[in-house]
Amino acid sequence: MKPSLSILIPNYNGEQTITRTLDSILNQKTNYPYKIIISDDASTDNSIKVIEKYRKKHKDKIKLIKQKKNLKVCKNAIALYKQIDSEYFCTLDSDDYWLRDDKIEKALNFLESNKNYTSYQGKTLVKKPNEDYIYIDYPIDHSCMFLSLLTADERDKVIQNKTLTQQDLELIKSPMSHPTMGHTSSSIFRNCLNNYMHIFDNALEDDIYGGDSFRNFVHLIHGFSYHSTDVDSVYNMHGNGVFSSINEDLLHYRLAHLWYQFWEFSNRQFILPLATSFRHYLTIQDRLKTIAYKAVDNPHYRIPIMQKVYAEHYNKLKGFYSTSEIFKDIIKIA
Repeated sequence: MKPSLSILIPNYNGEQTITRTLDSILNQKTNYPYKIIISDDASTDNSIKVIEKYRKKHKDKIKLIKQKKNLKVCKNAIALYKQIDSEYFCTLDSDDYWLRDDKIEKALNFLESNKNYTSYQGKTLVKKPNEDYIYIDYPIDHSCMFLSLLTADERDKVIQNKTLTQQDLELIKSPMSHPTMGHTSSSIFRNCLNNYMHIFDNALEDDIYGGDSFRNFVHLIHGFSYHSTDVDSVYNMHGNGVFSSINEDLLHYRLAHLWYQFWEFSNRQFILPLATSFRHYLTIQDRLKTIAYKAVDNPHYRIPIMQKVYAEHYNKLKGFYSTSEIFKDIIKIA
């Protein structure tokens, strides 16, 4: 039977945690068929032995891909994207897990009944060594969309090209209809990645395609997202991620580049991603030469490209905000 949901698990040295991840999936009470697809990124621990033990018990539900060399986060994620053969998919890291046994059932019931939605997300419990907290602790169930942060002209163009119900139009005017980025561990998507498969072949190991921001953004372009107040997943934060383990200036640089790439993904037709990129850039423009970049950041190539684009679109960027206070300093082209 063809699965309704592909559950993608990128794994690297997850021997100590992946059992809890798999148990949280296999304990689901759902009528929807699903497939667990694990891509092991050349682990050096006993991950393969642990996964094989589960696979032998659940051959119809678990597929294991053994990478011969370490691909890193981005390319391992792409290897998993290419395995999707279902209408819906999600990514669950091998140290994260679901808290509710009705996670799949609730998410797919909603998405099946609401075809204009491309994602369903609950709340996530973040576990750090010395504290636990809820990731984006919003007070009520709500819908989000990319449309509400576009300019009026951009929004009108998008609406003209979409089939929207009266309920959709009311949501666009809703005060909570803004892009809330849910966490990877709680997100289930209607698969829109087929629109982007052509760009994956040229991906670099530090590109954004493996992250939750990429998945959230591209799916918001294609539809609405629903956010439940159910706390239904756990994210174990170790402080060694691409963004969580770096200093503030390097974080702003990487976010500037991240949103610049989002602007390119939207076919350069929406100013929001570029304006967000520019805002992060302005925060560090006086310190660009003193930031402790990593090799993957490639600032000598990226920064001149972004600066040129900012300069070309300066008037639009300035006009995007209701106040120009943030733009009081002229762009400094190094």
